[in-house]
Amino acid sequence: MAKQIADYEVWFYINLNSHKHIIRTIGCVENEPNLTVLVQEFARDGDLGNLLLDNVFRPSEKVLIEIFLQIADGMAYIARNHVVHGDLGCRNILVFEKDPDEPKKNKVKITDFGLARRLDSSDDDYNTTIIPIRFCAPEILQNNIQSNYSEKSDVYSMGVLMWEALSYGMMPYASIAKENDVVDEKLNNRRLTKPSACNSKLWNIIEDCWHMNPKQRCTFEKIKNQLSNIEADYTHIGDIQLVAPSFR
Repeated sequence: MAKQIADYEVWFYINLNSHKHIIRTIGCVENEPNLTVLVQEFARDGDLGNLLLDNVFRPSEKVLIEIFLQIADGMAYIARNHVVHGDLGCRNILVFEKDPDEPKKNKVKITDFGLARRLDSSDDDYNTTIIPIRFCAPEILQNNIQSNYSEKSDVYSMGVLMWEALSYGMMPYASIAKENDVVDEKLNNRRLTKPSACNSKLWNIIEDCWHMNPKQRCTFEKIKNQLSNIEADYTHIGDIQLVAPSFR
């Protein structure tokens, strides 16, 4: 990647390098005057989005809940360090271990800090025009300024990520071709519909991520606690099999 952009992104990888659910960066190499290469641990299975979409990985709901827990744990750490990821989606979740039936035999890590921001910085020089429209919070679509980026904007994206995973990697608002029309849907609070086999407690968490007012959204710590409670329920009830959803 271009050196100036790489230097910006490397800051996040180095400073967030110690968490077990964030991709480990070994170093960086400047092999040309204006080109920097990041050296990171290898995820043999690739990203979660492609695994789901290509039908390579069909996890049970209890496995997805464990995956969501790991992501929420990593994101809570990111939030505690006053960083906004800015591009959360299944495409930026790398899979290191996978088992469709056994939750604890799965391991994922968050990657791609190309759109990340430090909340203690007023630097708007990087990537301000790049917005993942189908995943980002409505306040950013309304006004893409530094003050609209927060833990709560990442929480909104976490809700979309969970919907995406429960929908086998399908693109949010898949029936809407034009990005401007997706913006209209989101600004008018027309939400994605509940995947067929998503249980009500999990859906409540997702909907709590999607409040139009960021202050009403849950935190990543709360998401972790709620997911842990649902995971505990599986000791008392049977597994729920995912069913492919219908799309708007």
